[in-house]
Amino acid sequence: ILSGLVGSEMCIRDRIEEEIGVALFMRLPNGVALTASGLEVQRQFATFVASYEKMWFALGDLSGGARGMVRVWATSNSLTRYFSERLKRFLDAHEGIRVEIEERTDLQVVQAVAQGKADVGFCSSHQDVRGLQQIPFAQDRIVLVAPPEHVLVKHKSVAFTDIARHDLVGWDEGVALGALLQSLAAAADTTLRIRLQVRSLGALCSMVKAGLGIAVAPHPRVIGEATEFGLATVPISENWAMRHIQLVHRGDEVMSPAARLLAGSMVAT
Repeated sequence: ILSGLVGSEMCIRDRIEEEIGVALFMRLPNGVALTASGLEVQRQFATFVASYEKMWFALGDLSGGARGMVRVWATSNSLTRYFSERLKRFLDAHEGIRVEIEERTDLQVVQAVAQGKADVGFCSSHQDVRGLQQIPFAQDRIVLVAPPEHVLVKHKSVAFTDIARHDLVGWDEGVALGALLQSLAAAADTTLRIRLQVRSLGALCSMVKAGLGIAVAPHPRVIGEATEFGLATVPISENWAMRHIQLVHRGDEVMSPAARLLAGSMVAT
């Protein structure tokens, strides 16, 4: 609620602060942000909501079935067939639980979980998730995406230094893979030749098809798009190209029973 009020009318924020007697918002030249007290009130309120949901969940059990709503934020790379199959199995077993899914970037997923906007998140293991609980969910591999006539396609595998010599279609800010490539470039003391940045696999493959550069993307998620655009994929030979999709949450103590059930079901072996 407080996060929503950051962008709301001033009189509402002032009224809440007057009733509580504590400054919850910092007035900045370009807007407002939560103070330390505001962040603490937000945390306490999230705990209260979780307790409220726990009560209704328990009452649902007494009346013959678990109930609740779980807010899930996930990257597009997480929303695979593997994800949907497990989600369907969960919903079939718990008809009283509703799941809302938001598709966002890695950074947005982590921020939403940390701020309590999402109960559960699915993001890349390349994303910094310090402060959150993390559970391996699935595995994918990063591959090169290029036109079939490109010089690198003739190789059985390529290295980062091979890719960095060419023009690139990069990933938008907030996508963990883009930040990873920049860190690899810094470690190799080179500068990536990024001509433009995109957020989706469809846009990435469209730009590669147009000859604007080569790209890297997660396999097998990119295979369908690459095939549709007549593009080739080549394995990357280095360890960084293997990664996990992970489930993240703030901890069992603040998760609702419905969210704990969903998390357990999604990562069950």
